[in-house]
Amino acid sequence: MENFIHNENLKLFRQRLAESTSEKERKTIQALIEEEEKKEAPQMKVTIERDGCARDDKANLDPSK
Repeated sequence: MENFIHNENLKLFRQRLAESTSEKERKTIQALIEEEEKKEAPQMKVTIERDGCARDDKANLDPSK
């Protein structure tokens, strides 16, 4: 459910950003998008750990290993 809300927030913010003509409003919306995007990494880590995958994200994302 949290992931759905997160994705809907991003979709709404990006739509509003595309429609906005005020520079002040665009800056506010961009800040909201950035704040919402920061929530992505912790959610993914929790999902990975809950699914029983390896917990060392750096080792798993490094293609040389």
